[in-house]
Amino acid sequence: MKYLFLGLFLLLGILACFQAWDGFQSRQSLPLAASHNETGFRAVDCWFEKGPGWPPVECYYMQVPERHAAPSSNYIRFPVVVFRAPPATRTLAPVLHLGAGGPGAPMYLDNEVVVEDLWRSLGDMSIYRGRDLVVMDPRGTGLARPLLTCQQFVDNELLRFRENLTLEQEMRAIDEDYHHCIDAFIAQGVDLAAYNSIAVARDVEAMRRAAVIDQWVLLGVSYAANYAITIASEYPESIESMVLDSTRVLRVGLHQNYIETITGPYRQLFRYCDYDQDCAQPIDDLEARFWALHQELNANPLPVRISHPSQPGGITLALNGERFLAAVLEGVYGVEIFRDLPDIVTELEAGEYTSIRPYLWLHVDYMLDRSYGDVSATAHYCYEEKPFIDFERVKGLIEELPPGYLQDSARLMYDWPDYCERMQVLETADRVIPSQPIAIPTLFLHGRLDTVTPLGDVTAIRSFFANHQLLSFELSHSILSSSRCARERSAAFIENPLSPESRLRC
Repeated sequence: MKYLFLGLFLLLGILACFQAWDGFQSRQSLPLAASHNETGFRAVDCWFEKGPGWPPVECYYMQVPERHAAPSSNYIRFPVVVFRAPPATRTLAPVLHLGAGGPGAPMYLDNEVVVEDLWRSLGDMSIYRGRDLVVMDPRGTGLARPLLTCQQFVDNELLRFRENLTLEQEMRAIDEDYHHCIDAFIAQGVDLAAYNSIAVARDVEAMRRAAVIDQWVLLGVSYAANYAITIASEYPESIESMVLDSTRVLRVGLHQNYIETITGPYRQLFRYCDYDQDCAQPIDDLEARFWALHQELNANPLPVRISHPSQPGGITLALNGERFLAAVLEGVYGVEIFRDLPDIVTELEAGEYTSIRPYLWLHVDYMLDRSYGDVSATAHYCYEEKPFIDFERVKGLIEELPPGYLQDSARLMYDWPDYCERMQVLETADRVIPSQPIAIPTLFLHGRLDTVTPLGDVTAIRSFFANHQLLSFELSHSILSSSRCARERSAAFIENPLSPESRLRC
């Protein structure tokens, strides 16, 4: 389903007081889960090596019922890492990072380089201001157990990299992988219908109660911002404030911005010179040359060698037109693609691939990620996205797409069966927006160049937030990871959510 979600992207184009936190501070006082059928924390050895100069850090697994409404259901667990603020200053609500988004994206809490970068980049928003920093992988992804990743897909994708498959051929092959994985998870007793945003919200509330915390400051990135919004709707008293970065807005269904969602990434790429300060003149006929490259590479793929830690001998792949598009669209998560695009096009026309290689690596790394909860991601889609899409309207809008690849692939994706029935996700969300305005102080961070979670989607839901501010940046997706100014302004907001918006501007 990773490839199908990528296909969808082609078409649709993460202490109220010291005493309250004390229960989480001491391993001896934690309400540990003593057996397989109890809810609570288990203290564990951390999954990473702690380096010099690190703050105090503790690691746990939080155990919860797979279905909160059925305490006798299977118990699952998800990882929790706690970075401690200095005891003398630890008097404020902790900051809870709700994961990497996706849905299904892992935080890589077993990688000390990633973990160190995490606490260093977010320290000014948390531990250096007297707030513990708590980080989790949501159920179904990363270090959570069960991990809902289709490992057969990864195994076979390594083989498919060498093949020149059309989009339809690739999708048919992947169908076999996911049918096998879904059936295997169900046979193991996994309730795939229990992996969605409301379940994650209940996990977080169970964790808050077990840790005897009054309130959190929630940090939600991309799809994890939807987790924050769901928690705010279900448990508003549990939140002091929220910082939402590159918010994935479920209220804005596919049919509402269909044409823009599909064509936006390409249109922005073709206007790359508008976003590159060093670009004096765009190359001639870029759009025509781009699609000509897609056709040429499908007819005559380039063999490309990619180094990857999962394969010591490296990976050879056939760079065909489909992988060309996938690699370039990986670039729209950042802004470097606008500098590199002319070199990518002119080099590929000459049979070279130096400039596209970093983006190919990102694509390969994503496809081979064995900790990405791709089956969990599809369960989210079935529960809280598919029910709110007007598919008849989408069908009519396909004819308004530019003729050629975008229109043809849109028809293919529209007619392709999903996995929802096979996954037995028959229950659906009754709503994906709050039933009443959210009064919790909320800071939205968003990129004006973001075509993954467009800024217009956020502006469309601002009326549902009674006390919010919006800061936009000349960036793409995931603002906190790329803007020091955004981190500084977020720290100021968390310290005083009632600050005038003018004081938060960079």
